[in-house]
Amino acid sequence: MKYSLGFLLQQDICKQLEEISKEAARIFAGQEIPVRWVKLENYRISLHQYQKLSPLQKPLLKKKLKNIATPASRISLHRIKLGDAKRMRGLIYLSIDEGGEYLRNLKSELVKELKIKETSVFVPNIVIGRVSKDLTRQEYSNILKDFESLQASVNRVQFLIDTMELIEAS
Repeated sequence: MKYSLGFLLQQDICKQLEEISKEAARIFAGQEIPVRWVKLENYRISLHQYQKLSPLQKPLLKKKLKNIATPASRISLHRIKLGDAKRMRGLIYLSIDEGGEYLRNLKSELVKELKIKETSVFVPNIVIGRVSKDLTRQEYSNILKDFESLQASVNRVQFLIDTMELIEAS
């Protein structure tokens, strides 16, 4: 079972993200590019992922999370993006504008408090899908151009986060 430390999103926000996902799905379908879309109930902001946790680790981790202050913070989305770097290749995600610095600082605190080994740069985001094939440069370029039509919808999404949780991946 996989787990992540992060924030679940409110149902109304998930519905807004689902609408953006549906529009993005039309873009990919129009180019016949297969995508595995994230289900509405799995939208979240993840700060750290665990591949597995033992029965003893889960309660210990939950106890440590209570010691980490997570005051309410406003989040606003910035852009819909398609990952091209090795670590995020094929990810379709929504980057975070306002609240991004708060999430980076919180991630840094998690690394120190939970003694997490982190080697990569943390990019605050919400994943909405993953492309199921390698894209050509032309396909990648076309998708980025088509994403421009979704920007107004993405920029309207704003919400508050306040409680970090240990989330079981389904």
